[in-house]
Amino acid sequence: MLSLMETGALGSVVLALATGAVLVGDRSPVDLEATASASRGGLAPGIAVTRDSLTPLVSRNPFRISRVPAPIPYDPIQPVTPDQPPPRPAFAVTGILWGPSPLAFLEGLPGTDGARIVRPGDTIGEFRILRIARAAVTVRGPDTTWTVSIRTPWR
Repeated sequence: MLSLMETGALGSVVLALATGAVLVGDRSPVDLEATASASRGGLAPGIAVTRDSLTPLVSRNPFRISRVPAPIPYDPIQPVTPDQPPPRPAFAVTGILWGPSPLAFLEGLPGTDGARIVRPGDTIGEFRILRIARAAVTVRGPDTTWTVSIRTPWR
């Protein structure tokens, strides 16, 4: 009885021979009866592989011709996740102190819990406070600028 490794190797040889026959242009069916009976569990006796049945396999080359590594390395432990933009922050203005130097209470800044007191020109992480108006705060991020109105819980 053939081992699993020998059976796999024999199946690879059969596939290579059948593919070679298709590439050379042999139009006659490839008889794999003898090989199938020898492999014990491969193809059932009497099955012949024709050129038409192998055309889809040959038309889609299963090997990379460029011979460069895949752009995403294979890691069976960690599943592959596509690169996604960072989640959009959920800013909320809970209060504004108006005066010569206005202050605002801003929630939703990364790395802080609850509200944080900010002034125009403050930079928190990758966010910069551009302007504080009477009813809104303008925050600039790496790719977006938000104007956040004061939160009114009674509405």
